[in-house]
Amino acid sequence: EVFNEGTMYLVSLDDYPAGVWFFNEIDSRDGTFVEPCREHGH
Repeated sequence: EVFNEGTMYLVSLDDYPAGVWFFNEIDSRDGTFVEPCREHGH
């Protein structure tokens, strides 16, 4: 699960940023590397 998150988020960022927060929210709505892409307003 841990390696999946780190690897997937890296690929998604380069391929499609929209997929980053998409899978991240379902896995662990942490919002660490999702904020900059989602621009939630931190």
